Amino acid sequence: MSGFTAPTGYRVFSLGTGNVGHAAKDEHTHTACKRPITRVKLLHTPFVTCTQCVKALAAQTKEVTPAMQNVVSVNGGKVHYRQPYLGDHVFPACRTGAMTNSGTKYRTVEAPVDCKTCSMYDAQAFATYYPSPEDDPKEADMPAAASTPNPDTDELISEVHKAIDELKEIDPASEGAHGAAVTLKQEADEKIRQLPTAKRNTLRTQVKTAFEVATKKPEPAEPITPTAVQTRAEVTAEDPRSFDGVDKLIKDGVKAFSEGLDLGLKLSNVGERLARVILDMRLSIPNPDADNLPDLMSARKTTKNGAGEIYDTVRKKISDDDVERIAAHSSLVRASQNKASDVLVDWLNAFDTTPLEEARATMDARFPGATAKLDENAKLREELGEDDPKRPAELSPSDAIRALYADHEIVLPRYGRTELARIDRRVKKLEATTKELETLSESGSAPAEKVEELEGAIKELRDEIPEQFLEPTKEKTDAEKTAEALAAVKAAMERAGKRAKKVKTAAQKRKVKSEAYALIRSFVDEMGLDLSALMPSDDEDGNK
Repeated sequence: MSGFTAPTGYRVFSLGTGNVGHAAKDEHTHTACKRPITRVKLLHTPFVTCTQCVKALAAQTKEVTPAMQNVVSVNGGKVHYRQPYLGDHVFPACRTGAMTNSGTKYRTVEAPVDCKTCSMYDAQAFATYYPSPEDDPKEADMPAAASTPNPDTDELISEVHKAIDELKEIDPASEGAHGAAVTLKQEADEKIRQLPTAKRNTLRTQVKTAFEVATKKPEPAEPITPTAVQTRAEVTAEDPRSFDGVDKLIKDGVKAFSEGLDLGLKLSNVGERLARVILDMRLSIPNPDADNLPDLMSARKTTKNGAGEIYDTVRKKISDDDVERIAAHSSLVRASQNKASDVLVDWLNAFDTTPLEEARATMDARFPGATAKLDENAKLREELGEDDPKRPAELSPSDAIRALYADHEIVLPRYGRTELARIDRRVKKLEATTKELETLSESGSAPAEKVEELEGAIKELRDEIPEQFLEPTKEKTDAEKTAEALAAVKAAMERAGKRAKKVKTAAQKRKVKSEAYALIRSFVDEMGLDLSALMPSDDEDGNK
């Protein structure tokens, strides 16, 4: 409840749906803090809570503290501050709303306040008392709302951008910088609230960022040392355009990206086109940590900056309030990143389908040392011969390039994102088909055609999945296979026993028993069982 008390002649109200208490006179069209009065809501309080209004009013006038009037119940009790704005009606300040209509009567008193709630209030706030009904502010008496219509969206956005620019011009170290920044931010926030919801978030973020910069305490400048100069030189050298051909590639990428946005082309097509441009950029920028081989994995910050140049150049051309175009930009960035591994893997694998002499010429130009690995592999295979278990597999040109990068602890992908997704689907289907076959086999009544169909599907899936993605299949021992077969026999026997109990006629029962005896004799013969083992021994007879 504490705050600055509005001087005589000033009304306290909020703007719009806010709760900040501003002050103005009836004839004013702006608040004391210079904000236009458009929509007002009377606040039945003497407090001015707007910081800028308080500063402005404090500079114009000095507060005068008239005689204090406190109140107490006619029945006695605690002494309270008198609630203002109620004309001749006497009522304590700590009661609000419907309480003013209660039956308790109060009278004025000059005794000091001893009500705990009222004691927490600002005494000066209740010192100014309006004793007559004429001084009771009414909402109808407030300054009329501006007759001009609300500014349109474009005008509001322009005003917000103007406030942002003014925030950016504030020097945090200058005197009064914080107060000026607060005022500008409040003005911008009020205009943003009048905008459609879809256009608010981006502007709020920009205002917040500009405000934080304008109110940030300046840090002491670092002394310029030889090390600092060297660091700045290195950062400058991170410009990807300093490498031959990269500037043109960035322009090509910007063009492809812009066309994708303007024409609404299929994301995958535009993403692949951008990924190819970025691959050419990676091939043009060396990686000093890998003996200056092309930075195919964007390990270097320079290479990352190259792709960022494309994305940022296009983004700067999009208006901050164009939500749909910003979303399309983000989608295209993700599409190009998703296609990056596919394009790289396809490019590497193309060495394997290119005539060897052409492939070797390109490898010597771009990947010095890769052809030497091919020659070493061919020589070792020839020396060891086909029957030698130590003889290595034949090395393909793409594998030679991967091995060259592996020497520098850089792993080039063997499968692209799309291919990995396809393999993952195959693996999951293989697991489901294998489980279905196992369940069917355990039932003991699996149709031979279905089993054959599932086994064929499993073989095809295993052939399509690279070996490293397959779990090694452990061959079961004969004992394990026998145990599984006996478990299946036991399960079948239990099912047959349950069904046999449902047989009704004597003839059918004899037939079922006859077939059961035949099966038992056959099982005994197949297993080589000695039925005498089922007979109890003499010791067992004696213990009964």
